Parts: sequence; structure tokens; C-alpha cells
Amino acid sequence: MSQILSSDPVTERLLKLMPLPRWSASLRRRRYIAGLARFARVDGVLVQDQGYLCAIAGLALDSKRTDESIIAQALDVVPLPDIAVGLCVSNEVSAKRLNQRHANQGIAARVLERPPADNECLEQIFAVIDAKLQMRSLSVLRVFGRDQSDLKAAVSLITKGALAIDHARALGRLHGAAVP
Repeated sequence: MSQILSSDPVTERLLKLMPLPRWSASLRRRRYIAGLARFARVDGVLVQDQGYLCAIAGLALDSKRTDESIIAQALDVVPLPDIAVGLCVSNEVSAKRLNQRHANQGIAARVLERPPADNECLEQIFAVIDAKLQMRSLSVLRVFGRDQSDLKAAVSLITKGALAIDHARALGRLHGAAVP
């Protein structure tokens, strides 16, 4: 039980900044965010699928604290990515994926899923997060696809983009530039 309730400073600060109305939701989110802190960088690279940026977006939506100043404060709390990648598909594709996931889940897991209606609000929150990251000179890459196969094909684009940014930063440092 102590492992479920254990937390880290980032988790505590985020949940204080964007408190959730239900204890059960707070517990579930606490476990998720604290788990992100356990990821380790390998050769200076950390890849998180649905990492801190998704956690901030979800907390903002669920706590109804979606104003830009709160989101900016939340970004001050978490380790920020060198490059944030958003994979975007149509609402129809998202609904199809959600229905497929529901078909493989039990009732308890389905209850914890976000309703598809939340997608539009989350997109608005991610737009604010993207703008805040860009204001901090961090890279944001949005990849749009018609379906899942388009997104799989985008992996090479994402990899090339991340490597190009890393290379550009290394060159900048080599020439004495202050590089984020």
C-alpha cells in the first residue's frame, strides 16, 4: 500500500497546483505521475509515451484548471523534453481505436477511460502547452495522419527530426552558442 501512496516532489507539486475532485482519481494520477519519475535516460535520451505533458493536460482537464498561467506553472515543475511530439488523427480514427480498446477491456478499465468528448478540450490544452514550450525555445513536432498506418510511417520522420535537432544543438555548442 505504501508503494501506491508514495510520491515524488514533482507529483506532489502538480497535484497541489491542479487538485483533482475525487480521491480515487487523485490516487490513480499520483501512481501514474510518480511512475514517470522512475524512467531513466539512456545515452542522454529519454522517450516517454504519454509522459509529463500528457499528465499535465489530463490534470488540467480533470481539475478544470486550464488557464495558461496554471499550465505554465505546471511546465515549470516537470522535466521538459528537448522535443515534444504529438501524433494527431481524426476524431473518427480516435473513436475507432477507443472502440477497439474497449472491446478488449473489462468494465472496470472502461470506467477509467476518458470519454471521446474530452478530445476537443484536450486538443485545446495541448495547443497551450505547445505554445508555452515554443516560448521556451523547445521544439514541438505535430504529426498528422489519416490512420494508424500513417502514424507508423511517421516514426522515421520523428526520428530524423529529433536527430537533426540534437545535431544542430551539438554544432551550436561546438561554436560557443548558448543552446537550450
